[in-house]
Amino acid sequence: MNKILLLTALVTIVVVSACSSRIIDSKKLFNNLNWMEGKWVSTDVNNYTEVWKRINDTCYQGLSMSPADSDSLVEERLQIVLRKNAIHFINKIEEQTEEALTQDFVLITNTPDSLVFTNKGLNYPNRITYKKLSDNLIKVNVERNGDENQIKFEYTLKKMQ
Repeated sequence: MNKILLLTALVTIVVVSACSSRIIDSKKLFNNLNWMEGKWVSTDVNNYTEVWKRINDTCYQGLSMSPADSDSLVEERLQIVLRKNAIHFINKIEEQTEEALTQDFVLITNTPDSLVFTNKGLNYPNRITYKKLSDNLIKVNVERNGDENQIKFEYTLKKMQ
């Protein structure tokens, strides 16, 4: 009986420690995302920009813009949020329609200069990666990972001064 209680206590301590560590890691990582802030212009895609700003302790807000054609502008409202001890990338695509599509991705990495978000429930994209190359350059990958028909769109963002 004492062995069972001891084993249960040890398992509980390990689980609680792992959860506490994840909470601290998520908050620490979120607090180190200041490299995302600012106005970024694509070096690969004409007239594409992203602007990121920290709103509070749990939210970065972004806006991406690119001309769809000569008459319209495609806007994507972006957020990176700390929610329930996980970091999420949320985008809301706003084309010139009354409907908007919102997608939620969860961070699966924990390095300070690389953010990999996934949502396996989506067809495309189901993985978005932001990789800090330097203080002034970010590589972005928007892709569908799967066994068949992998699609990958890649572009580089340069920070405007």
